[in-house]
Amino acid sequence: TDVADGAASGTGRNFPGYMTLYRRGIVMNVTNPKVSLFFLAFLPQFCDPARGSVALQVLSLGVLFMLATIVVFWTVAA
Repeated sequence: TDVADGAASGTGRNFPGYMTLYRRGIVMNVTNPKVSLFFLAFLPQFCDPARGSVALQVLSLGVLFMLATIVVFWTVAA
């Protein structure tokens, strides 16, 4: 019997699927207040109103942060 199956281990649960787990992770990160506080408190320090739209700068820094996070997480997962 396959123990990773869930049914053989006695829990009766099936694997929910990778997309379900991915969506669950996205929802958890979006609703995490620590992430919001980080972006609201840390990123604006690096924005300069003389260089253009502050909202666009914060968005750009947020995208760079997400790209760096993806690279790090993929490296750890590999």
